[in-house]
Amino acid sequence: MEELWRRHQEAINDGRQPAFHLKEFKCIGLFERYLPRLGIKESKADSIVLDTLSEYEQRGYYRIENDIVTLTDTGLAECREPVHDWDKERFRI
Repeated sequence: MEELWRRHQEAINDGRQPAFHLKEFKCIGLFERYLPRLGIKESKADSIVLDTLSEYEQRGYYRIENDIVTLTDTGLAECREPVHDWDKERFRI
């Protein structure tokens, strides 16, 4: 989400459309490469990535159509918050 927010801001500032191909995201690639190191098989890793993307899409933060991702109004509002919903989950004990 952080990378999507950063890319969104850069696109707006440069006068470009804030829509991006999923395969362009560095964090998704890192995540995919990290999971096998944890012992998760590649086919399972793909499923985990897709499940995570789907979960955040269901929350309404972004929309994915034909491998293109864009932030929604809900996602933009959450990105502008000082503490994000996804940060709260990451630091939950």
